[in-house]
Amino acid sequence: CTQEFQETRSVAFEISGNDPEKLKEISTHLLDRIMKYRSAADALNAARALAYVTDPVAAPFQKQALVSTDTVDTNLIDSLRRIGSAQSAEVLMDAVRDKPSAEWVSDARWSLASISSATNDLGLKRRITEFLGSSKP
Repeated sequence: CTQEFQETRSVAFEISGNDPEKLKEISTHLLDRIMKYRSAADALNAARALAYVTDPVAAPFQKQALVSTDTVDTNLIDSLRRIGSAQSAEVLMDAVRDKPSAEWVSDARWSLASISSATNDLGLKRRITEFLGSSKP
């Protein structure tokens, strides 16, 4: 597993094989950069990198980034929508449940609807539809 971080400009990482501990370490580092950002660009880069980690070990870190900061919310939501996985949808639903009055909730709901429209997973479609029906703004 190789990781490379530049402090203010970009975040790059490569994950080889199945190493959950290394992935957890990288996710922790990215979340820390989001929470203690030196610049908005640094926080956005870290949030984008974290959003593209599709292993379930990253889900708690993605959710924490969403519910704890206002700086990267829409960028992280957009990245999760583009990933479109069941894990991405679960992160968005959990975040909305935890912070239902946040400014970004409508973006998260729209992203969930978009994931539902794009997926072939009928179970995921059902979970999203039920969630959107039960968590009306």
